[in-house]
Amino acid sequence: MKKKIYSELVVRKEGNIYEPHKFQEFCISAGANKLYDTILSTVTTPRQSKDRTDINQKRVVSVIFNLCYCLSQTCNPLQIDHALYLRSSQVNQEGIETEHIMGNSCARRTINNIVQTMSESHYLSLETFVTQAIEQKWLLVLVIDDYTSVHTKRRPLDEKPSEAKTMCTIVVKAFKDIPAISIDHASTVHDLNGIDIESCKGIITSASCLHDIAKTYATSMPNWLTQAFFDPELQRQRMNTHKYCESDNVRTMRKMDDLHLVEFVELRLKSMNDFEAAYDIVLSTSLAKYMQKFVLLQPGDWPCQFYCRQIIYHCLGKFHRSSSQPTNTLQETLFTSNDHSFYSY
Repeated sequence: MKKKIYSELVVRKEGNIYEPHKFQEFCISAGANKLYDTILSTVTTPRQSKDRTDINQKRVVSVIFNLCYCLSQTCNPLQIDHALYLRSSQVNQEGIETEHIMGNSCARRTINNIVQTMSESHYLSLETFVTQAIEQKWLLVLVIDDYTSVHTKRRPLDEKPSEAKTMCTIVVKAFKDIPAISIDHASTVHDLNGIDIESCKGIITSASCLHDIAKTYATSMPNWLTQAFFDPELQRQRMNTHKYCESDNVRTMRKMDDLHLVEFVELRLKSMNDFEAAYDIVLSTSLAKYMQKFVLLQPGDWPCQFYCRQIIYHCLGKFHRSSSQPTNTLQETLFTSNDHSFYSY
């Protein structure tokens, strides 16, 4: 097991295996046919519930990883992941070293070097990802949202009270099976005059729309989606017990595959200027090259939609006023101006 973990998970980096049944197959492929079942039988009894048995199966995976780590500290995929989690939870260096002595995480010097390497290679990884998206014509979706960090000092050190920091999370997700929208069709995405309220009122109050609004959320969903992810009879129980992601189907639907972090900075996102600052960060990366060829979609909550629309229509107004110049096209105006508000298109 030690040799297989080192060769496949550490050297080849084929992806860590934590799912119990897959890890059991991994043990069998390594020649340890009875290792997983033997350890599981020592920590499980027939009197235990199914939930307790499921937890014990996950603990067996951890036990085997720890045993291999005790044999060789190079077999440390679980310890690295756990150390990264401790770092993200604001555990100090002494706490990480204590976990290292217990065999639960790698040494603090090792995790510090890994974090430094990840930080240095992140920009290159994002550049490679966007370049591949341009070549393969993937549809990219940008998400800018706020995040309140609760990890802060609770006891004031001076007259100013302590406050939780409001962070800005900028991520981009690729949908590889959906073709990207060419910039040639961008003129049909946004109306120069903004939102036509009268047209919206006419559509919303139409007979067909009112008929759809009268339907419940469950009945308006497609049958295949309802059967796969949504059971109306269990929703009230899930709401009461706060178990929103227990289903394997829901977890599969919410996986963050092909998702890349652009930046994570301290920013409130409570005004148009805040979103302009977030756009400046986005356009300092290779996403600006993507936007020269394809439309970058951006869903968001109400503040995001409100302030981002203000920026976009302000940009379109500037383009409309400068359209009297015959040599200027929309693409040239957006990507040659020193004013970053043009990039917000």
